[in-house]
This record gives sequence, C-alpha cells and structure tokens, in this order.
Amino acid sequence: MIFAIATTGIAGPNSDESGKSVGLVYIAVYAQGDVTVKECFSLEIGQLIRFRASVEALDEIRKIFLKKTIVFLLEKVKLLCIIMIIKKDI
Repeated sequence: MIFAIATTGIAGPNSDESGKSVGLVYIAVYAQGDVTVKECFSLEIGQLIRFRASVEALDEIRKIFLKKTIVFLLEKVKLLCIIMIIKKDI
C-alpha cells in the first residue's frame, strides 16, 4: 500500500497574517487513490502542537490501513466462498 501524509497549521506562539487561530492543524492522508483531510485544534503551542499533529497523522494512517486491510480480507473470503461453491457444484 502507498501512503502519503501532509500537515499544515499554526503552531504559534503567534497567529500568522491569515488570522487563523494558533493550534489549528490540517492533516491530509493519501492511501491508494483516496484522500482524507482532517481538521484538528489543540490548545497547546509550539512543539506540543507539532507532536500532537504527528500523532494524529499516524493515527489516521493506522485507521485507514486497518479499514483497507479488513476490506481486502473480506474480498478474499468472499472469493474463497465463491470458489468453494463452484467446486461443490462440479
């Protein structure tokens, strides 16, 4: 599986010229053609915001990986059931 992560946001201690709040973070995850974007907000500043954004990004990949793995396994089980039914009828 191919994954990509992108994060952007305002770590502080001050907001930038956009006026967005310190602590606002966006996380984007690409996984095999699907893109998920998550907006997060943290009350911490600086390194804590960066750390929390990293943890959230890795957690998003974990959730997507599990979801895609489950779907993949279900497709294999369905295929196996079809093969068993075909062999039974032969």
